[in-house]
Amino acid sequence: MRNFLWTEDINRRNNSCTVSWARVCAPLEEGGLVVRSIRHANDSFICKLAWDILCNKTPDVSLLHDRYITARGRPRFSGHHSSI
Repeated sequence: MRNFLWTEDINRRNNSCTVSWARVCAPLEEGGLVVRSIRHANDSFICKLAWDILCNKTPDVSLLHDRYITARGRPRFSGHHSSI
C-alpha cells in the first residue's frame, strides 16, 4: 500500500517518493486521493481548542482557561512554564 501511495507502482521498492503530498490531498477529479491535509487538520484542531477554551465551561476546559487566559480575557504568554 505504501509503495502504491507514494510511487503509483506497487512493485517499486526504492525509497524515493514520486507523488507529492499536495497531489495525494487533491480531489479525485484532479487525480488525488482526497486524503485530508495534516496541516489543515491541525489548524482545525487548534481553532476548536481555542474556541473551547474561550467559550465552554466544562471542568477540563476551565482548567486550561484559568491557566492560559488572563482575567481580562487575553492570552497569557509571559514566562508561565509547565512543571511537567
